Amino acid sequence: MRQPLSRRRWNLRSSRFVRFAIFRPTKTQPSYAAGVTQQIHDKLSQMSGLRLLSRRAMSRFVDGDPVVMARDLGVDNVVEGSVRVDGPTTHVEARLIAADGRSLWSAVYDPAGTEVLAVPGAIALGVVEALQVSMSPDQRGRLERQPTESLDAYLFYLQWLHAGTARTDRASRYRSLDPLRKAIAIEPNYASAQAALAMQLAIMGAVFDGQDALLAEAMANGEEALRHDART
Repeated sequence: MRQPLSRRRWNLRSSRFVRFAIFRPTKTQPSYAAGVTQQIHDKLSQMSGLRLLSRRAMSRFVDGDPVVMARDLGVDNVVEGSVRVDGPTTHVEARLIAADGRSLWSAVYDPAGTEVLAVPGAIALGVVEALQVSMSPDQRGRLERQPTESLDAYLFYLQWLHAGTARTDRASRYRSLDPLRKAIAIEPNYASAQAALAMQLAIMGAVFDGQDALLAEAMANGEEALRHDART
């Protein structure tokens, strides 16, 4: 049985991307939904023809009519989508809506297993093509690129994206990075997880004691992230 859904959204200003709508029906889906949201955001941020509005600007638009949302934010387009889980099946929908209510693009995905890794890239590419934003072969390749080939590593990374990093004491903050470490242990070439871990450790090094050890770990992970990203 399908469960009640909650919603999040992204928008576009003058054909520029802001935020993606996502539904979260199960205990495991919030992390997957957060990951889809973040990855589409990251992929579209690489496109020079698109400008992202902050998520804070979208915080009051959890639900509602996309046309009303577009009017209130002064945007020209809205991208909204959903993720539903029914047993082992994942069903993903996405659509691009103009401020006047016209549907500019839509797509449905029923990924199985590791196919879920390709969904954010497929959605990002669909939005870019529908908006007729020019892109180089390299930009297209980056949109289509999967973050990792390991579903388990991907889910650990999404777990960290959803939970965030603890902002209390040093020990709690360091432990909150464990999902990233687990993702890297499963997939040592996971550049996104390595880059996230490096950045969080560098921030900790600027705030907490033990700066040398934290910065050394940050540097090591940062170098690995650059090396693996350059290979793909």
